[in-house]
Amino acid sequence: SSSNIIIGAITNGKGNPFQMPSLCPYFDFLISGEDEDVFPHRKPSPGIYNASLDRYHSILQQQQEEEKSNDNTSVAAA
Repeated sequence: SSSNIIIGAITNGKGNPFQMPSLCPYFDFLISGEDEDVFPHRKPSPGIYNASLDRYHSILQQQQEEEKSNDNTSVAAA
């Protein structure tokens, strides 16, 4: 999404909001207990939540780098 809000889905199954047109626009990432880097750390294991936090931080860092890049481009164009 293009806002300052990052929304993720955490599931033990194969439910994927990115495959649901009505939900897709609202999610930035999905972590599944079936993911290779998560399994066997399914809910309620802390491992799946730690993977979600890692993904959140990765997206946040990417957004911040893009904002800095856009700010620098705006300053250079002025």
